[in-house]
Amino acid sequence: MGERPDTLELAYVSGGGNFNGSQLLKTERINRNYARTFDSNVGVQTGNYSAYLPLLMLRDIHANNTMAVGWDYMGHWALHAGDQSGEQVGVAIQLAGYDDYLAPGGRLTTPKAFTAAFSGDLDDIGNQILDWQYQFLWEFTNPEYFGKTRWAVDWPSPWVGDGGTPCADNWGHRLALDLRYTDLLRECGGDILWDDAGWYDRWGDWNGPNWQMATAYLRKHSMRWVLWQPTFLAIPESAVAQNHHDWVIPGRMTFEQSIHETATWQKKLLDENVSKWQDYQWRYDIAPAASISDTKLLAADQNFRELLEQFKTSHPQSGVDACDGGGRWISYDIARLAESGEYTDGGVGPYSGYYTSLLVPPDKLHNVSDFDHTYYNASSDRTHLALNPTWYRDPGDGEDLEAIRKDWEIYRYLIAKGVAGRWSHIFRPRVKGDDPIWYSQRMNQNGSSGLIITKHAKIGTEFFLVSKPMSNFQGDSFEGGPAQMTQISTTSAVTLDTGIYADPIDDAYRYYGVPGEVYGPLNFRYQTQGGDKSYATQISKHGVTNHVGTRFFGIAFQTGNEPVTISELGQFDPGNNQGTYSLMLIRAADSTVLGSVTLDMSQSPVDSLGFKYAKLANPIRLEPGLDSPITIFPNGLQLGTTYDVRTDYSGLREQRSGANLMREGITLSRIPPGELIMFNLPDYPGSGMNKTIPAPPLNVTKRVGTNLGTQGIEVAWSAPSENGWISYYEVLKNGSLIGKTAKGTFFFDHSPTARYQIAARYEVRSVEGDANRSALVPADEILGDSETHDPLGEFGPSQGRSGWKYEQSFDQNIYEDLTWENGGYEGFWAGSGLGRIGRIWAQASARAEIIRTFVVSANGSLRISGQIQKDPSAEAVFPVSVRIEHNGKPIWPASGWSTVPAFGAPASHTIENIAVLQGDSIRFVIKRLGENRAVPIIWSPMIQLTSKG
Repeated sequence: MGERPDTLELAYVSGGGNFNGSQLLKTERINRNYARTFDSNVGVQTGNYSAYLPLLMLRDIHANNTMAVGWDYMGHWALHAGDQSGEQVGVAIQLAGYDDYLAPGGRLTTPKAFTAAFSGDLDDIGNQILDWQYQFLWEFTNPEYFGKTRWAVDWPSPWVGDGGTPCADNWGHRLALDLRYTDLLRECGGDILWDDAGWYDRWGDWNGPNWQMATAYLRKHSMRWVLWQPTFLAIPESAVAQNHHDWVIPGRMTFEQSIHETATWQKKLLDENVSKWQDYQWRYDIAPAASISDTKLLAADQNFRELLEQFKTSHPQSGVDACDGGGRWISYDIARLAESGEYTDGGVGPYSGYYTSLLVPPDKLHNVSDFDHTYYNASSDRTHLALNPTWYRDPGDGEDLEAIRKDWEIYRYLIAKGVAGRWSHIFRPRVKGDDPIWYSQRMNQNGSSGLIITKHAKIGTEFFLVSKPMSNFQGDSFEGGPAQMTQISTTSAVTLDTGIYADPIDDAYRYYGVPGEVYGPLNFRYQTQGGDKSYATQISKHGVTNHVGTRFFGIAFQTGNEPVTISELGQFDPGNNQGTYSLMLIRAADSTVLGSVTLDMSQSPVDSLGFKYAKLANPIRLEPGLDSPITIFPNGLQLGTTYDVRTDYSGLREQRSGANLMREGITLSRIPPGELIMFNLPDYPGSGMNKTIPAPPLNVTKRVGTNLGTQGIEVAWSAPSENGWISYYEVLKNGSLIGKTAKGTFFFDHSPTARYQIAARYEVRSVEGDANRSALVPADEILGDSETHDPLGEFGPSQGRSGWKYEQSFDQNIYEDLTWENGGYEGFWAGSGLGRIGRIWAQASARAEIIRTFVVSANGSLRISGQIQKDPSAEAVFPVSVRIEHNGKPIWPASGWSTVPAFGAPASHTIENIAVLQGDSIRFVIKRLGENRAVPIIWSPMIQLTSKG
């Protein structure tokens, strides 16, 4: 490219592995002797796109012309850039290590790649690459899963890895969590429930909970579902590995995916999933397109892509969520075959989407790992708006949940306005007074409307406190790392921002974490009238432990409202650090070192928090507030268009031309937490500009309903016929607000005793973006379910809850209560020996019958139904016997005991028209084994009561 290599600049993006420094733009000047090889098996992390994303740009810095090269191959690749013929600079891509014979007349299909010539700046290049994908690479993108907010259900604890024991303990708990997390989605307007790893019996067999119950409940809310299931993984004990020994790569628990039959097997499994659960989004992970050799990787890559295309073609209403240990999949053609994908397994933080959106639409990327907390952080959590918003963990039912709802409503609004989603554009505005990476700009395709998202608060001058290892540190350690940062509590002397790390490629200062998360941790003491005081007051959570290397680590903070004079710099000693470190206080704006100390960890005393300190020769006084205002220069605006410019929090309201905004910028004296700057979006939710009362809901009904084993009152309605913006609906019960529905037109009241309150006055009203409310509409009662009791929804740590008791008997005459224990996944009732009762499982005792008992609440008749089988973890040949009793008399089987079958061949039981009186006992009895042996069974019987009168 070009006749003058010395005018060229090479740019690339570091890879999608889970390391600090991933997915950042790097540039290098080129000369006629430049030569470099980018190898997917060489770098900070290796494999696929771990070290480098598949995009390289050669830019003429004088002419502002760029040649971009992209490729898409999940095998071993190498890209050679540099001197090819003396004066010319060339780029060559190679399937590294590939060595095969092509017979005469044979054919070989190579991986996809592109070259493109662009004119303009970095933003112009990125948006042209995005437009190309929007236009030509969109045939497999299902809008039901693209640009949709999602919530990940908590991973099980204890973690199950490649399989858990007993499985049903995990499964019952997971379904109970699905009920809770669907409620969270409803409350905040989420679109997709995400069941991630840890739900299965073992990789390869993929037995799990009764997902049909969860998907049926989600459909009532007009929600979708995504399931983590890397169908190419299999442990040696799985049936598929036992039947096809040659399919599994030795020692790796994954298929040799160059074998086409493995893809056929996976496709059959996915087809069966859709048949059972209806359409859903399949999430893969860990080892797509894996093979044991570089040569076979080409076939593995092609077989995997064929599997994706076949799944999408066979089930066009289903979807794909891409993942490969986080973002190691990120590439334009794999993105073509997915609606969404994991951005990282940790390590990117505030840089999320900033450079990766040069290659892949940001609304196909979600980052849950870098923002893994149970609370809403106003300073950092609007970073999600620069991507496909997602959430993980339960924040409770208060202000944090409402803050998430507001953000997700803004995202839904941006999608509706074309500022997010297909055809939207991304810009990286120039900034004075702050680091530009804290500001992301979204615009619709023609640039007539958009917004700037701020990703931290800027209220003071930024400083770094870093530790640089000097000597004798080889056995030392420090804390903090991707998705596992140390958290500290502090005084208000300054405002803690994030952690600071050394970029592994260019050693630059980089931010990671959210406010309160740090590396080291480091600390300082400052002067007060009462003597020197520690800034850190508590280590709230210890992060991952790392061995100290040669690179620095530390914290970033901003000055507060008062001056502070720092007298000592300190570092945490996790136990026995012996090294010597240079601790430096650095002004972030220009990297000036304001002061430093040498800390010998082997000689310094430790304080009560575990910090060791060294005194500054001259204390450093930091003045309060900002040293200059922040000016943000938007990009991509229409020169002659007048824009309504307004901020969400700062009170700015302006009418300015695009040309003026891009030339003069937008100046703010400070950046409040979560600030947004809107361009021609005056009616965004929460703007205060909307005065119209929304139309009320239609056709409001109520009925007794049952979902995920829980019974309550279902309230349903139709959306208003008028085409207005609805933020959410409020549901009231006897005049009191009981919840919001921000997604769909359905509400399930499953509060205690709700099922008996069908006569209560349920009402629904519409609420628009500025909290204007419609009239209340009362619900009309319609036919519902009979009274139903199911351990799945009614299990808990209280005897007698919803009529259920947990007992044992040594003589089948006297019944003793079991004892609650907080073990397993959610706790269980424990009896003699190994006797246990969990949510949908139980385990026999050696010396006593273990009994789940239902006490009838009213005169009437019962119907009892269910299935019973051993847990997958149980010994298939060891016999376990059960029966059902009514007031001590067997009713199933009619006499004797029934032997529990092995997993996969359940026995069903249905008993109709059992006449009962209030206080009668229905006992589900597990016969004693005669020896202590863990043989768990799955048994969650359903009882339907029809009361007399």
